[in-house]
Parts: sequence; structure tokens; C-alpha cells
Amino acid sequence: MHWKLNKQLALIAVGLLVPLISWAQPKDNSPITRYGIGDVYRGDFNQTGATGGLYGAWTDYYRVNPGNPACLPYLQTTSLEFGLYSRYNQYERNGSQQAVWSGNLDYLSLAFPLKSRINEILDKKETPWDYAMGFSVNPISQVGYDVELTQDIEGVDTVRSIFTGEGGLSQVAMATGVKYKNLSFGLQLGYVFGRIENNSQLDLIQEVAPYSTRSFSTINLRGFNWQAGMMYRHYLDPASEEPEKLRNRRSMTFGLYGHSATGFTTYSDRLIERVNIPYTSSSLLARDTLLLSENKKGSGRLP
Repeated sequence: MHWKLNKQLALIAVGLLVPLISWAQPKDNSPITRYGIGDVYRGDFNQTGATGGLYGAWTDYYRVNPGNPACLPYLQTTSLEFGLYSRYNQYERNGSQQAVWSGNLDYLSLAFPLKSRINEILDKKETPWDYAMGFSVNPISQVGYDVELTQDIEGVDTVRSIFTGEGGLSQVAMATGVKYKNLSFGLQLGYVFGRIENNSQLDLIQEVAPYSTRSFSTINLRGFNWQAGMMYRHYLDPASEEPEKLRNRRSMTFGLYGHSATGFTTYSDRLIERVNIPYTSSSLLARDTLLLSENKKGSGRLP
């Protein structure tokens, strides 16, 4: 019954969380996200972030360590966590300022032990093994910008450049861990996916009926990664049957974790065209296609 209930919780959580993180695209305007995969998230939870990112040996009976899956078997109960973030950016150029508030989902996590301690107590039979499993959904990067620049080029024209972009990358992961006495091991498998759009437009302001150059670029990215870890806890105080002494038992925990480089595959579409906006109407599009590339396959590695 315990495993059946946890399995149902996991399926419900994954079914709800994946559409939620896809919908919760950040409303940001950060020009630096135009490059690469955008602004990369920190990748930890509140509790591990408060320790300065010391993933290796951090454990808790009720919360998850996202950096080392070997922490999972230490869970004493089902853990459901989520985090939100907000950010304030202020940009300045040539005396003009722009302030932008943004926010998004930071992470969602569901983890649970696979061993029923209640049944162990009722059966009066203890084993040195512990098992646990977890699921998580978190963004990896975000892209969001809308920038317009106007400059006078001597001998040419007044040129207006417009840059817009949106999207980002996310990860869905499943982790499992096993512990024998004071030694635990864990493994996490992750699927990285996302879509990034980068568009630009160049207009000549003073020219009569000029053509504007527009560029549209869309990248769909897919990739897999893995992460593994181990932990060993050494107790400094002897075991005791007194609850107070057992709860305050001093220990030292040693941890080791590592992960693979995340290789990915991309499928890209790109269109560069010239459009005569003054001569364009709902029934007639004055357009000249300069470049059209569809479903072009590529590859790379995340930073």
C-alpha cells in the first residue's frame, strides 16, 4: 500500500509539474540573454543554497539535496518542495533607465522512502537497508529580452535595430538511492529540453519606402545527463536506546558527487528576409527571402 500510494503521487506530480514549468516562462527583459542559452539558473534548492552550495555531505530527514542523490535514503517521510524566485533588474544607456521585475518557478521536487518504517515496527524486524526515490522539475536557463536601438550612421541613414527573444531550457529528472547501514549511493537521470527564439529587425528611418531586414531563429534542444553520488556517516557517539541521546547523536558525514557533461541535439529553423513595410498590406506582402533553413540538426554541450 505504501509503494502504491507513493507511485500514484509521483505520477500525479510529474503530470502536473511538466506542463506548469513549460507554462511558467519568465517575463524578463535582460539583453545579455540574447547570447548562448541565456541566463543560467543556480541549480540548487533553498536549503542547499543557504549553505553556499555545499552539496557533498548535506542530508536531512525531511528535505532533498539536489546536488547529491545519495541523500535520498536518509528521508524519513514523503517530501514535497517547491521554490519561487523574483528578481529586479535596472538597465541604463545614454542616460535612459529601465527597471524590470521578473520571477519564475525555481524548482519542484517530490521524493519518498520506499521502505515502510511502520511495517518494520509492526513486524519487529529491522533491516540495515533503506531505499528512496525522487522526481524533480527545474528550469536550467531563461531567455527574455526586447531591445530597441537607434543610431545615426553618417553617409548612410538613421538605423533602428530591434532585438527580441524568449524561451529557455528545463530539466525533468528521476533519482533513486540506496543505503546500507552508514553508506549510501544515489543516481539521477535527467532529460533536458527547451525552445529558444531569437529575432531581429533592421530599419532605415529616413529612406523613402525602404526594405527592412528581418531575421527569425528558432532552436529546439534535447539532451540527457546523469548524476551520481555517495555518502558515508561516521557517528562520534555510541548508539543509545534513549530517544534524546539518539536524536542528538553527533556524527561526521563525508560525501562525493559528480555528473556528466550534458550533450544535446538541436533542430533549428532560420529565416532572413527583406520586407517593404510601407507597401505591405493584408492582401499583399512585399517580401524577398534571403535565407531559409528548416529543421537543421546540430549538437553541442551545456556549460
